[in-house]
Amino acid sequence: MIGKLCGRLFVTAFLGVFVAVGWGLAFQAYQEGQAGSGSLSWPTADATVVASEVGETDRGWQPHVVYSYVHEGEQFVSERYSFGKDDR
Repeated sequence: MIGKLCGRLFVTAFLGVFVAVGWGLAFQAYQEGQAGSGSLSWPTADATVVASEVGETDRGWQPHVVYSYVHEGEQFVSERYSFGKDDR
């Protein structure tokens, strides 16, 4: 009887960990989706790629892109191309 109770507690705890991790991943995906959806209302502009290369880092292969664009008569140059914690 105690063995069955311990088994049930183990299974419940084991499944609880998976549910908690699943909710955490879903919440993170929701937050990143919110950041991305905000860009839908941004104005658009044509851009020119100034330089691009792919380099190896401690995290694997990473692209590096430099581009320029004009907005309301002012020229901008940027390297940023993503949302999230590791904005590039």
